[in-house]
Amino acid sequence: MNTTIPLPSARYLGVMCGVLLLAVLFLVARPVLLGEDGGSAAPSSRTTTPAQTPSTPPASSRPAPKPRVVLLPGLPSKVANKLRHSKVLVLSLYQGNAATDRSAVSAAAAGARAVRAGYLAVNVLNENSARLLQTFVGTTSTPTVVVVRRPGRIVTRLEGAASADAQLVSQAAVNAGARQR
Repeated sequence: MNTTIPLPSARYLGVMCGVLLLAVLFLVARPVLLGEDGGSAAPSSRTTTPAQTPSTPPASSRPAPKPRVVLLPGLPSKVANKLRHSKVLVLSLYQGNAATDRSAVSAAAAGARAVRAGYLAVNVLNENSARLLQTFVGTTSTPTVVVVRRPGRIVTRLEGAASADAQLVSQAAVNAGARQR
């Protein structure tokens, strides 16, 4: 039984030789052409000077990113939105159009504005708003002003006639960390 082994075609041998030649050129000739040290142990004839570091770091073209605001879980969405933009929030709880509630709402707004604190007024006659705030504030009477500091902690609670005093509201916000003008 005589069998012959077919020899590879001339094209196949040509392609293999070309790949081998490219590999040799890449591995051997590239370091020589680019002036790289091929890993030889012979000392280099070039002398190098230590790199000088600049005395001041280059200014970054991008501004530093703002730190991400972290709030306590379970905050009502309106309170959380206000606390993302303000360190201190004055939250005024009122009931409808009662005269005492209107004066407390305007005093709370003026007190918050005086110290650049965030402000949010919530009508507790709205059942959805009242239900969301009850888990956060608890059961309370109206008018009530609650001062909240980031990350969502209640710092001060003013109920009744005390909530209608703008100076008292602004002082409570300053005590919580709001800045005065």
